Amino acid sequence: MAIIFLFIILFCSFAAGQGEVVFDASQAHYPPAVNKFSDGVFFDNTERRDHNEMIARMDEMKCLMIDSNIRESRRNYKDGSDTMIGNDPLNSSNPNGLFYIDQQGEVQANCDLNWIERRSECLSAGLLNYIRWDGVPYLANDNPADDYFTLDPFRGIPAGDPKPGDYNPPCAQADRPLFAQKMGELIEKMHDNEPDFVPTIWSFWQEVEHCLGDPTPWDNNLTAEDKMNNLEMFINDFYGNLVPLIKDVDPDYKIAGIQQNSAMSEWSSFNLISDYGTIGGSGLGNAAHFWAEMEEQNAREYPFDYLTIQSYRGTNIPSHHIPNSRFALKNLMAELHPEKIDRFNRTSVFINEAKYYKTTPPESSIAEIKWLLDLADIPELAYASLNVMLRDYNQEPRVRFLEVYSAMPEGRLAAQNSSQLGCIGSYQPGDGFYGFFYNETDSSGNAEVSVEGAGLSLNDEAAFWTLDYNSSDMYAPSFWVQKNDVVRVDENTWQASYQAGEIMFMAVNGNPEINPGQNYYQLSPESKLSLRHSRIQRGVYSCHDMYVPRINDMTPSQWGYLTPPEPEGMGYFDQQQGRMILGVKNESGVGCASVNLREVPEHNYFVKADFSGVGLPSPLPQGSSLMLRLDYLNGEEVMESHIVGDSSAANPLSFDDIGWFAPSNAVYSSTSEIWNQREFILPVSSWQPAGWAEADGGVRRIRISLLLAGLNEPAALMCDFDDTITVSPPEITSQPESETVPAGQSIQLTINGSDISEYRWHKDGVPIPDDPTNTEHFGEDGPSLVVLNVQPEDEGEYSCVVNNQDGAVAESEPAQVITERLAGWWKFDSDLSDSVNQAHPSAGSHNGAADSPAFSSAGIDGACLNLDGTISSAAVIQGSEDFFNFYTRGYTVSLWVKSESGASEAAGLAGKISQSGSKGFSVGANYLGNAVSILHGGWYYMNSGENVCDESWHLLTAAYDPVSSEGRIYIDGELAKTINSLGAPQGSPAEFVIGASGLFSNDAFNGRIDDVRVWTYPLAPIDAANLYLDFVPEAEICLSYPQYDIAGPDGAGEQYRDCIVDFYDLSAVAQSWLTGENQPGCTTYPQYDFAGEGGIGEEHRDCFVNMYDFIPISSHWLESNIIASPQ
Repeated sequence: MAIIFLFIILFCSFAAGQGEVVFDASQAHYPPAVNKFSDGVFFDNTERRDHNEMIARMDEMKCLMIDSNIRESRRNYKDGSDTMIGNDPLNSSNPNGLFYIDQQGEVQANCDLNWIERRSECLSAGLLNYIRWDGVPYLANDNPADDYFTLDPFRGIPAGDPKPGDYNPPCAQADRPLFAQKMGELIEKMHDNEPDFVPTIWSFWQEVEHCLGDPTPWDNNLTAEDKMNNLEMFINDFYGNLVPLIKDVDPDYKIAGIQQNSAMSEWSSFNLISDYGTIGGSGLGNAAHFWAEMEEQNAREYPFDYLTIQSYRGTNIPSHHIPNSRFALKNLMAELHPEKIDRFNRTSVFINEAKYYKTTPPESSIAEIKWLLDLADIPELAYASLNVMLRDYNQEPRVRFLEVYSAMPEGRLAAQNSSQLGCIGSYQPGDGFYGFFYNETDSSGNAEVSVEGAGLSLNDEAAFWTLDYNSSDMYAPSFWVQKNDVVRVDENTWQASYQAGEIMFMAVNGNPEINPGQNYYQLSPESKLSLRHSRIQRGVYSCHDMYVPRINDMTPSQWGYLTPPEPEGMGYFDQQQGRMILGVKNESGVGCASVNLREVPEHNYFVKADFSGVGLPSPLPQGSSLMLRLDYLNGEEVMESHIVGDSSAANPLSFDDIGWFAPSNAVYSSTSEIWNQREFILPVSSWQPAGWAEADGGVRRIRISLLLAGLNEPAALMCDFDDTITVSPPEITSQPESETVPAGQSIQLTINGSDISEYRWHKDGVPIPDDPTNTEHFGEDGPSLVVLNVQPEDEGEYSCVVNNQDGAVAESEPAQVITERLAGWWKFDSDLSDSVNQAHPSAGSHNGAADSPAFSSAGIDGACLNLDGTISSAAVIQGSEDFFNFYTRGYTVSLWVKSESGASEAAGLAGKISQSGSKGFSVGANYLGNAVSILHGGWYYMNSGENVCDESWHLLTAAYDPVSSEGRIYIDGELAKTINSLGAPQGSPAEFVIGASGLFSNDAFNGRIDDVRVWTYPLAPIDAANLYLDFVPEAEICLSYPQYDIAGPDGAGEQYRDCIVDFYDLSAVAQSWLTGENQPGCTTYPQYDFAGEGGIGEEHRDCFVNMYDFIPISSHWLESNIIASPQ
């Protein structure tokens, strides 16, 4: 039975002394609680600080920042005499830093292997990687003597300056595009050298006011115009030039945009108007305004995904900074750029540096915990990076809080609280109840804690723990001490006492040994992460988005600024758990989020959405919206959208900011399964549009989005995505059969099967579209496909993809369709190219390749292939593995050959023999030099009995006719041998090779080969003869011996026949005159007894050579099958 998760989290008001806390599992409270905290350790690319701590803390983080600090890395390459300069950047001893100068003095992007290793650790922990470049990103100037790309960060800066690395002048005009280009090359090199895609947020703008706006040691006279010019330069160079390069490297990379320190969002309309040039005090407003202004002037967008800010001001973030951010990103646009009012609607906030106080420790641990809760409750906040956490590990109370908070599910429920405890509670069936309680008062007391509607029983054991403030042990479990003074009143209620400032953790489940540090482990490089695992396993998580509509309304804040109200809806995606969380407060609230997956399987790929929630009625009320959307992506473009709406709701999208969610060109459907059934399966493979699997270089990217809106009461919806599910596919019981047909003939390809609801035929992997005007084929959406008037352009591999009602997919085996024609022609006129299109212009060519090709001018007709008896000189025909498997339905191969010396061992001349030797065909010579033809799988070995390894040119032609199950071999145009096949040959996975029987056959030929041709059908004897006559026109060839050609000039018998009925044959009969028994009923007939008194033929023979036997000779007099070239 599916487990329905109920999550209970509450931030409570306080009362003094005795009281009670009653959690109610029937009502939700907005917003849901989501773990948005990321690890802001300054783990830069020059100092390997806090490595062990970083790895150990990953289980509680969502995103890790690697601070690729330009100021600290430039010293690695500023000096050309540095011994590390010019190292191979992919060498394990490569220089640190983003760039280096090569031995030619050119700037090169450096792919730091240590950096890649850190990113791999992020990936193994399910983390995003936030990469930030600190300081000004321009590292050169106009000084001709400074011929490096970089500038000494300490040049001309007072020794006592607190931030020497921040102050550098912008680089020369010519260097700025170079810098952006090299940054792009750096990211591309990193991307190409990483074994797996690492979800990444790139940031280029760190504390801009330190370098583009504030007075600096190199120029104390910057005007407002100077500052804005610098800002314009930066936006153009990075967001105009570098961001497109990054998106070209990978469209799933995310970009962090406008960023300064905490002062950036202390903004007012008055400051904007009166002091237009200020970057710091009115940073966000000025930056957003200027950004939009530049986009208007240049008629383009400068894209970014996150607005990044800093704050060391505690509770000012949710109460002041974020409201002003909303103001700048919505109302400012309405005021100054009305046509861009929706420009930043989908832009979430990233607090890239956050600490309760910047320099002094918090006076109260609980005060900081409350501050963290305030951060988590900001609807449009994507991440809060808690910087310097690990270096102050023991002094950071939030670490203790995060140990509990990071493990709690997301729902929040209404509760009654008359105690003085603050609390967070979480419950889910199967795991029990988890609670976090804190007393911020100076007094002790007692509280009665009840959990209603959670289905607890007395068999569910409870454990209580209290935080030990005095512990100095770095290992997490020792911070928590078991609390033994809690009394259980009944199955749902406990009586707990508490002290002033006490922090408690509570667990009610089958394991009383649980403690907050149980998923935390010792800080050592050998630590192995044990995380909550996402059920997204077959696809690869790449990025996600949260969309928070910002209402275009303004109300005065406590500071007197006009600010828009907090959004009454939110959305989030937790990549570590594969869970999407939506919350709404009332009918004005909209919850919306999305996740991108890549490298998803093309066939039989499903994503199951498992829903749970708090406060959602069932069925959903009319007027509400619950929609699941699937986008098929090509780069940043949507190829096709499918939207499934819960049929209980009317699904209106009246809120202006989310009208984009349901475009008119999407494919719509509705179902009652979304909320009533608590699940829905997205049949990703069967819904895919044509061309999607090949888009993005075959990365196969999708986006899944969820929207909740229009509910009157607070509600939280959680959706766990699972792509590990399997659905039984349709069964194909008979496959289409490959065919070789004469041009102009029609074919019918048919499959049979069961549990099939849809058919779609494909040619060469591309669906054949429905086209009522097409008269060349029909049945592309049925079990039988008919192709009329087949021509070479119709050739290819045809398969049928079938679906069942569940959306599962099966595909038939491919059937090759090809016309009877010349399939390959290699003249070897000093190259290995295929000349088949000279005979059939629409036919595809298959050129050869060789490790050591050699040619001779002494070919049968111009140049030829000169082979030295090694496989490296043989020509391997490219793309022949599948295409040349037409040989199972008949083939002819013809080639001119001249051995270098007499035969001493077997040699392969051409073939397609598999590595195992059990499949394929070949032509060659045995150890006696006799021409042989071999068909594996058809199981014949045909020895012509004629030597072709006599250092002379010979034409060897071998054919297989499946109609007669016959193999034939011709030497110099004449039929030398026929043999019957003993079975049906099978296709070979090997390539066709000229100069050996196959790549693994160890029988490479030593000699010359010329004019190799392959046909898709068996040539007739006259065609084989004409091949020889084309090169030796003076020759005469006997196609076949007449029946009564029994002798020749040299005597009587098969070996002496001369291909004509003449005097020699009459003489042979005469020499046998009157031989035989001359009596009825004889058992042995004379050799030349052809006739008798009753006529000619076996039934008339009279067992005596007499005058009747002269009659067939005379009646076929001068009959001949000799052909020659027209003179």
